[in-house]
Amino acid sequence: MGAYIRIDNFDNIHRFRKSLNISSHITPTTEGELRSEESDDDGNPQYISLKIKNGLSEVVIHRVLSDEILDLVQIETQSFTDSDYPIDEKLFRIFNNSQHAALFSALQDGVVVGYVCLIMRKQTSRIYSLTVGEGYRGKGIGTKLLEAAEKHAFRHGTEAVRLEVRCNSDALRLYQKLGYTVVEKKLQYYGDGGDAFSMNKQILQHRIEDVETNNN
Repeated sequence: MGAYIRIDNFDNIHRFRKSLNISSHITPTTEGELRSEESDDDGNPQYISLKIKNGLSEVVIHRVLSDEILDLVQIETQSFTDSDYPIDEKLFRIFNNSQHAALFSALQDGVVVGYVCLIMRKQTSRIYSLTVGEGYRGKGIGTKLLEAAEKHAFRHGTEAVRLEVRCNSDALRLYQKLGYTVVEKKLQYYGDGGDAFSMNKQILQHRIEDVETNNN
């Protein structure tokens, strides 16, 4: 079972088969600052990066680079079984080159230790998959990956983010703590017959509340 979530059972994957070439660059930021700039039709750079302190090490979160794909495949193999529909190298590259998806990786001491895959949709974007490699879990890296995905979705006009998680997953409380609420139970959602909770977070409302809090 994955460390965090495997969201989708590969319904509608064909819609992501058409990929676009999107350049990705690391741009240094101050600690805790998140920056993003989307590429336009002329191919101007698209980047996003976040630096956080994790004990004595620094964790960097940025848009996945092409040479990190095989690292994601290795983490995928560690985290998910066949019943979780693991993502293979080909599908990772499709996601990474698609205008309908966004992949973020987390690096600690230069090593890729986790990733999140976001499917971009007009009103409600979807966390397709999120996991952190063995030995790096329980350190807040998954939370920061999720936050990066949420901020990316918000900057693209998404009002809400949705995800699915196993009903017996330890991650359920984490998502509730981060503002996600259960909206539906999906029976036999996973390949092994496991049930899932569909959870939703109104990120637009959360951003408005954050602004109001900071202004008070």
